[in-house]
Amino acid sequence: MMLGKDSRTSADAPNRSDVIKSPPAHHRVAGDDEQLTSLATIAVEILEKENRIIQRITDGISLLNMLNFDEHYANLREVKENRLGFHV
Repeated sequence: MMLGKDSRTSADAPNRSDVIKSPPAHHRVAGDDEQLTSLATIAVEILEKENRIIQRITDGISLLNMLNFDEHYANLREVKENRLGFHV
């Protein structure tokens, strides 16, 4: 039986164990439940912020307009401690 241009069947599909491999040791995460929950919460917050930034870019807002650039630049000139960051 032909399936469009590709005539492979499910029997031709790679074995799932060939596709999903354990990450290298230096990519593994270790910690107790509290630590991992905290990291997962932070990761979700980062993803939400990234999604807001992407939506604003899609809406035509300049990336520079989402930064505290003017404040940051002024603080740099006055040698004040500060951080460049997003306001989204």
